[in-house]
Amino acid sequence: KSDFIPYIDKKGTTPHKLWRVSEVIFLNPMTVEYSLEFKEHIQVIPGQFAKIILSDTDGEFSRSYSVVKSNSNTLTFCVKIGNGRGSKIISQLQVWQELWLGWIFGNFVLQNTSYTKVFIATWTGLAPIINMLSVCPEQVEKHLFFGVRTKQELFYEEVIKKIKNLSSNIFLSQEKDEDYENGRIDVSNFSFPKESEFYICWNPDMVHSHSEKLKNLWYTHIYTEKFN
Repeated sequence: KSDFIPYIDKKGTTPHKLWRVSEVIFLNPMTVEYSLEFKEHIQVIPGQFAKIILSDTDGEFSRSYSVVKSNSNTLTFCVKIGNGRGSKIISQLQVWQELWLGWIFGNFVLQNTSYTKVFIATWTGLAPIINMLSVCPEQVEKHLFFGVRTKQELFYEEVIKKIKNLSSNIFLSQEKDEDYENGRIDVSNFSFPKESEFYICWNPDMVHSHSEKLKNLWYTHIYTEKFN
């Protein structure tokens, strides 16, 4: 093992380093937010993701998670808990446990323009978007379309409410509630300026379908990130 030199992807912006878990919060039964703390400052552009090195009885592996917020030497992530290898480990994290952080990746970042910005996400596809919204200038017009299945699965509602100049439409696909939109996200019924920028994040099928609808409406500024 000591004879091998670790492979380093040149696209990254920070080397592998050992981080400590500083906080673990379950936002709902299916979604956990955890923070990693390191002794040095790390630079993250809102929207980017980090590769986390994990290990279990089958060996070492990596998972990529978008940064929901960064503060000097602390990075915070938001993860949907499922049956996968990564989810099982993340759901059992304890404060002061150590994790290896790999490179910071991603071109899914906020554009430095004054154009109207429309954000579309389901589940923890919301994580990079929350980070983008935290730095988006107040004077820029912003719209958020966010969807989950039921009210119990919602999170970050209070964070969303505090963002200025943001209109939000929250969708529940499997539950009816008068305070929320019913069904899956559909932005085709809304009108936006033609130069508007669209930021879409979640699984490949969802990203593709929304991108195609927007292209068919002649929107051209479309930025995407896919979670597998």
